[in-house]
Amino acid sequence: MKRHCTLYLLALTLALSVTSNVFGDQPALGTIDFPGASSTQAWGINSRGEIVGFYVSTDNVTHGFVLRWNQFRTVDFPEAASTSANAINERGEIAGSYVSADGVTHGFVLSGGRFMTVDFPGALSSEVLGINERGELVGDYSLTSTTPCCASGTHGFLRNRGRYTPVDYPNAVFTYANGINSRGEIVGAYNDGNPHGFYLNRGY
Repeated sequence: MKRHCTLYLLALTLALSVTSNVFGDQPALGTIDFPGASSTQAWGINSRGEIVGFYVSTDNVTHGFVLRWNQFRTVDFPEAASTSANAINERGEIAGSYVSADGVTHGFVLSGGRFMTVDFPGALSSEVLGINERGELVGDYSLTSTTPCCASGTHGFLRNRGRYTPVDYPNAVFTYANGINSRGEIVGAYNDGNPHGFYLNRGY
């Protein structure tokens, strides 16, 4: 459901090293383990130190989580087979992906206690990997597979005010967009035979 690439390991390291709300006032490196889980990964953090990610329970099911005010809370899309929380913005809105009972991967946003599915139009699968303060979303989608991944046929996308725009690095085999800031600048990765990161300035 998610690509576990080296780029994301850097994001995890940064998340663990700057969260003063969780680990105290001094810079610290610490471990984040969801209680009772067999494994845990942290994927997103906002300026308040709220952290999101996913964990695998002892029955081998993947669940999203949010760590807020030193308290863990599970984030599971209703009736999903698995859920991952990938990003959180300054308003506490959470973006991620889930796998439905029929094995299809979808993106989602959790805002005000309500889940909303996010699917790129016409795609067989979608994921949301980033969200900014304005609620702009970035992620990836596939027109050929029910599970987007770092493979041919994967495209990045931007969702702004309900409008979807593909984000494809020129001549790339695949592209995915995994972060967007308050200025609308987008970062992600692409492959043209070799893996690369990219930065996209949208001009505002």
